[in-house]
Amino acid sequence: MAPLTQQQKVANALIEAKGLNYGPRHGDPRQHKGSGFYDLQPRTDGSGQFSTEISAARRQRGIDGPEYPLMYQNMPGADLRLLLGPSSAMSADDNERIDHDAYAAAQGRLSVGLPAFALEGEQSPRSQIEMPPPRYGFRP
Repeated sequence: MAPLTQQQKVANALIEAKGLNYGPRHGDPRQHKGSGFYDLQPRTDGSGQFSTEISAARRQRGIDGPEYPLMYQNMPGADLRLLLGPSSAMSADDNERIDHDAYAAAQGRLSVGLPAFALEGEQSPRSQIEMPPPRYGFRP
């Protein structure tokens, strides 16, 4: 496994400093899951659980590629609601479109030197996606 990049070390340090570690990433357990772009969001699938990022990875030559968040910055509210809802409510086209858009957003962030996942403090205002304000975290 490759050493953690400076970005990954900074992301881990910010998450630890805020006490918001939501466990290890599936693809690299040395990395911590943080608050994501929209903070802790309740799932509407009846599970009673919450999500912050919902990670995905693309398989290339039989190996999972780098992870990226399906809950990406400036995601349309309708897509976020689909992602947090029951899987039966999401069509194959919805799934493919959301994955494509999330991957493109991650690649855009990486191309300008930012990590694919949100850094603590990057949480977006919920008003843009018609969601209630966060209970804690960064406030402008």
